[in-house]
Amino acid sequence: MPVQKGWNLLAFGIFCSSIGLLGIFWMMCRLSHKAEHGTRDNQPSVLEASEFSPKQSNIVELDMTQAKALEDLQEQYNELHAQVLAAQKDLEAKTKELLEREQNNQHLQEKLSASAAEYEMSKQAYESALDQQKLLLDESQKTITEQRECIDKKLQQIAQLEIKVSDLTYEIKTLIQLAEIENQSMPIYSSLPLESASSIYPPLSDIFEEEISCLPEKKVRNSMQANIQLKRCIDIAQKITGASHYYNTSSRFKDLAVDNYTLDLRRLFDSLRAENASAIIFYSQKENKILFVNNQSRSLLGWSPDKFVQSFNEIVEPSKDIWRQGIASLAIKNDNHISLKMKSKAGAQVEVHALLGIIPTGIFRYHVLGILYSSLS
Repeated sequence: MPVQKGWNLLAFGIFCSSIGLLGIFWMMCRLSHKAEHGTRDNQPSVLEASEFSPKQSNIVELDMTQAKALEDLQEQYNELHAQVLAAQKDLEAKTKELLEREQNNQHLQEKLSASAAEYEMSKQAYESALDQQKLLLDESQKTITEQRECIDKKLQQIAQLEIKVSDLTYEIKTLIQLAEIENQSMPIYSSLPLESASSIYPPLSDIFEEEISCLPEKKVRNSMQANIQLKRCIDIAQKITGASHYYNTSSRFKDLAVDNYTLDLRRLFDSLRAENASAIIFYSQKENKILFVNNQSRSLLGWSPDKFVQSFNEIVEPSKDIWRQGIASLAIKNDNHISLKMKSKAGAQVEVHALLGIIPTGIFRYHVLGILYSSLS
């Protein structure tokens, strides 16, 4: 039930009770008035008849009772009237409060409607912006995919060109070596100076002309021979020029991205592969692995060069700590002689002597060359 309707019913009930009480009061006043007039009219005769009549005493008592009842009714009426007035004031206050709350609710409802409208507008704007961002993102992803495919195609083309250039470089080197051999077999005339191709790539036979005579035997069996062999290999590595030397005079290779380091390694490995006095290893400290061993690994341990390079960590496993210490010691000295236990292809452990030396200058600076030999070989 609403509050206002309840208060209205309460006020109506109090009002009806007040009217009823007024009616009763009015009837009692009328009866009292008639009784007084009747008593006055009959007083002389009554007094004359009997002054102390019991009937008259009862009437007087009845009048007093009615007067007292009338006074009680009057007090009740006043109390009810005061309650009605208080209820009316309370009703007015509650009504005023209810109106204020209705106004506040209406104001809040208007704010809520405005906020809902603003939210819908913002939502539509954000959704539109999000759709645009998605479109831009899709376009960007599509562009990136296309660019990536294009880059992949270019990289494939570059790789193919590098292979071609590598092959051509190797052919050029071979032709230069053949020209050197041919020039050595031809007489040289003083009147006709000839610029030999050996100025570009020196022949290996002229690099160690002095040291070849120091090797009394073909195979390395002691530390002195290993030292001579190591110096030869280091000298070979130091005298190899960078692969970019071949492209300075030819415009054909200027715009090609060539892996010079790979070509230089290939040239060095070809030179070291011709050395047969001992097993020769080439170690990269940067990559922390063996990059090359010549064919003498077969006669030393039975391993092919490729298998030796791939499985070097397993082969040197019995002496891996000694190997690491030997490599680390090259930071403070140029060479180091160590003894290793290495696994042969047959599964046995073979004692191998290793003379390690660091390349001090050149394009292979700080790489390590090692001479492996067995005193029993």
